[in-house]
Amino acid sequence: MRSLSFLFGCAFTATLFAQSPLTTTYASNNLGGVGGQVFFDLQVGTTITLQGFDLNLVEAAGTNGTIEVFTRPGTYLGNELNAAAWSAAPVATGAITAAGPGQPSPVCFSTPLTLSPGLIGFAVRYVGVSANYTNGTGTVVPGGGGPTTNQTIVRNEVTLLAGAAQTPPWTQSFQPRVWNGSLNYVVGATGLPCSATPARHTAYGPGCYRFQGSFHDGFNAAGASTTLSGRTLTMLPNGAGYLLLPLPGVAFVPPTAAATTLSGFAPDSDDGELAVTLPSPFPLPTGTVTQLFVHTNGIVSTGPNHATLPNQSFFPTVAGLLGQPNTAWYSWHDYNPSEPGSGQIKTELSGSLFCVTWDAVESYTLAQVNPSTLQLQFDLSSGQVNFVWQSITALNGGAASDVHLIGYSPGGPSVDHGEQDVAVIPAGGLVLDGITDRLPLTLTATTRPVLGHTVRYTTSAVTTQPGIGLNILSLADLPGASPGGLDLGIVGAPGCVANVDLAQGVGNAIGNFGGLSLAIALPLPVTPSLSGLVLFSQSVWLDPAANGAGLLTSNAIRTELGTF
Repeated sequence: MRSLSFLFGCAFTATLFAQSPLTTTYASNNLGGVGGQVFFDLQVGTTITLQGFDLNLVEAAGTNGTIEVFTRPGTYLGNELNAAAWSAAPVATGAITAAGPGQPSPVCFSTPLTLSPGLIGFAVRYVGVSANYTNGTGTVVPGGGGPTTNQTIVRNEVTLLAGAAQTPPWTQSFQPRVWNGSLNYVVGATGLPCSATPARHTAYGPGCYRFQGSFHDGFNAAGASTTLSGRTLTMLPNGAGYLLLPLPGVAFVPPTAAATTLSGFAPDSDDGELAVTLPSPFPLPTGTVTQLFVHTNGIVSTGPNHATLPNQSFFPTVAGLLGQPNTAWYSWHDYNPSEPGSGQIKTELSGSLFCVTWDAVESYTLAQVNPSTLQLQFDLSSGQVNFVWQSITALNGGAASDVHLIGYSPGGPSVDHGEQDVAVIPAGGLVLDGITDRLPLTLTATTRPVLGHTVRYTTSAVTTQPGIGLNILSLADLPGASPGGLDLGIVGAPGCVANVDLAQGVGNAIGNFGGLSLAIALPLPVTPSLSGLVLFSQSVWLDPAANGAGLLTSNAIRTELGTF
């Protein structure tokens, strides 16, 4: 039987000096057109062979195209308009399928490209697809400004100096621009053939345990009008938390003439907050409150949050929703009750319901008549909270006024569990924990597992307290049990699953104290026979308070090795 130490152990020291891939960035803020090209220089220090690229493409996942590479001796600068200064035909080509914007889309060259030491200008042409790239922060000189800019990326074997872009080829160029992608290379003059499929990681199986205390969903103005108008959501107390669901019978309570119109918002009546004293205490999973703080922009909280909202409190952000210190309910939007002709924010007790109503309150801007009516209802007897959206305008003034963010946070910092589509609440409702808000033990893998690269498996810490665990790397998963996993309830850890075969694996200690690390590095040797090999990884964390077995398990990752 093959073992991991046999396959990889003798190769570790031989590959540690190589720093492939060379990656610039995938955080683009600019883009080119289909058929355009991006320039950069490579200062090659020792002979390398390019296997291919990972690229940041504009197109949606699944779009097909071709990448062509043209080179010239010396810099690209000054030669962007002169096709005759470049190789007459592409020196490397390869088919590419988009993985989606911001994601690495791999392309393997049909013939690997060997580069000898020296300065080489590159023009990467995007045929049938287009490039996402980033504006440079230095000068128009390739790598201008040096390592303090985003234009110079240094590895032991090669340095990339960015760059420029143009569409169509050999016409006006725009610079400085930073090519988005990775150079996948091996040291030496011999490359490897393209593997049958790109090297890839695939996460599967659950980690334990997820405690979701917050939720959020975002819309533009048109989407909010379509989705929210006439909709209700209820947070029904459920032990130490809530059950989020559309509860039949919840209705809008029109304010009467006796309703209180709120005034005195600070710092102002457009983007401000006001403390409102309740007729009786309101019960929460963690106790009771006697005041609610109403923010003009559709937020009600149990304490003052305005000072810690984003600098522009009218611009909803997920980070802002999750990061506030106090429990808060959000129908966050750029409302403006100070606009001439706008309705106002009102409070009124109706039975046991304390209602906070945005009664035909205008959205920014002054140039539009665009009122919305919504209500947050707080049941002072039970702790139930109802969101009631009667009518949400589809008109907006652009920028911040086109954003609606609804949700709840128990008081931060809260964890981002991803967007929850409030139009499709799970059967039986969404359980929200009122005290704990955390993600399950999570394993991630960085760097595509291309031969010659170093893969890093990182386990998330589920506690700020010092702890220890084990990352397992195996040649097999559990036959018959994966990908669903073997439920470890049999040993006292219900809801935790095992997915990897310990008998064919090795374990590495992980931890968040002393000299331990939560990351494990696996250098991959340049051995053609390893192309297509599949590895499996999963982490175990020791936590005596987690369950009877005193352990947590992460999701698993399937790693398929390849040459591109």
